[in-house]
Amino acid sequence: MSTADYQIAAPLYITHDLGGPLPEYEAQYWSAAFASREVQIMGQCYSACTIWLKSACVTPGATLGFHHARGIPPNHRDWDSTTHWIASYYPPHIAQWFLSQARYSAAVVPMSGADAIRMGARACAA
Repeated sequence: MSTADYQIAAPLYITHDLGGPLPEYEAQYWSAAFASREVQIMGQCYSACTIWLKSACVTPGATLGFHHARGIPPNHRDWDSTTHWIASYYPPHIAQWFLSQARYSAAVVPMSGADAIRMGARACAA
């Protein structure tokens, strides 16, 4: 088998993703990572979509949206560990911000791509 037998997966461009069930996003995340697939957040990336921050690049014009872990009330015994698990997919400064602020909000808390980059997200090449 030669290197010509391998195909590089096409980049994934996130332009309008409002999120969904975390387990589905985690499966997509690891599938893309295994395939060395490039992921670029270029537009809206809300809720579970934000776990892409661990590996994706972000454009300054993107909008990220964060909120508390849906389906688990804050007084539930698993809430704290679940929100820390979500934060583990974020760059350290964004994780710290999420854990101190956004994880308590039922409403989406927006963050611009430019702010995410300032807080440690990887900027997409120009």
